[in-house]
Amino acid sequence: MKIARIVAMLLFAILILSSVQQVNAGVQFSVTDLGTLGGIRIRPTAVNNNGEVVGHSSTTIDGNEGPDQAFFWSAGVMTGLNSADTLSSWATHINDSGVIVGRAFTAAGSRAFRYDHAGDMTMTYLHNIGFEALTEATGINNAGQITGNGPGGAFVFTSESNWHYLPADGVRMHSARGINNIGQVIGWGESNDFAQRAALYNGTNVMDIGPSDGTSSDAYAVNDLGQVAGWLYNDSNEQHAAIFSNGTAQDLGAMGGSSSTALGINIFGDCVGRAEFGPDPSAYRAFYFDGDHMVDLNSLIDPALGWSLLEATNLNDLGQIVGYGVNGAGQERAFLLTPVPAPGTLGTFGLLALAIKRRRAA
Repeated sequence: MKIARIVAMLLFAILILSSVQQVNAGVQFSVTDLGTLGGIRIRPTAVNNNGEVVGHSSTTIDGNEGPDQAFFWSAGVMTGLNSADTLSSWATHINDSGVIVGRAFTAAGSRAFRYDHAGDMTMTYLHNIGFEALTEATGINNAGQITGNGPGGAFVFTSESNWHYLPADGVRMHSARGINNIGQVIGWGESNDFAQRAALYNGTNVMDIGPSDGTSSDAYAVNDLGQVAGWLYNDSNEQHAAIFSNGTAQDLGAMGGSSSTALGINIFGDCVGRAEFGPDPSAYRAFYFDGDHMVDLNSLIDPALGWSLLEATNLNDLGQIVGYGVNGAGQERAFLLTPVPAPGTLGTFGLLALAIKRRRAA
């Protein structure tokens, strides 16, 4: 019965695929300028499956550039997040329920925080995590589990009475960067020979998931299939974007330069990040990897808009991408890329059909 349902779903997706308007091979994303909180610096860090974006933006004080403040963006409106004792703040992730986590800087030090935008809309510091004035929260999943870092190392936090540091046997995770919906935590750790290694916590142990040759590697994001995005050093000693999965490391290549880094990955295994563009190591461009090819994201938007997309930091399962670059007016801005046609106009099966069409066109 289950097989029959799957077959029926696939047949329906194929029917929709045949009716979906052909996507222009050149323009595959629309671009939304997210604005700022008044300053000129902005960094988006995450986008959830509702198209809501978080990050941090500089502010203005008496007409001058002010400190960074965490922000929440939804449907064209950017809102700053702070509490009374916060000097500055960064939002690092948001789950599909609109719960945000990040790092607030206070007079007492750095504090991991939780902010429920769909609930009480207050910034709450995470308590009982050792020296809690020296902590940060870097990820949250849809179950509300939070990962982050403190003086005792990487941690998983569910409540004040239910949290723990990750075990330090074998590979010690020095910096946790994300958590998926099955509770796997990723980040970078240190192996017995003191090399920096991509690491994954599976609920019991922290495992070295980097290349088998022991070269340096790092991990930035993980999807619900356990596929991890990050970087590795290849045989030519070049830092390349990579996907780590089931004991293998896939080198995603680069875009004319020698360096690239994958920063986000969705359920389809699509990645985004940044890559050197040509011989100048300071010249980066945002990239999109569709499972087969690394593509300059600038080639997938309308050039008449005048945008230069420098770095893509995250993407959701609908294919929406966030990052930052320079807009047509020469301003540094955060962007939200939305697939054309927009996911909301297609429905679930249309989304599947569009994903298949994009992979065929790549």
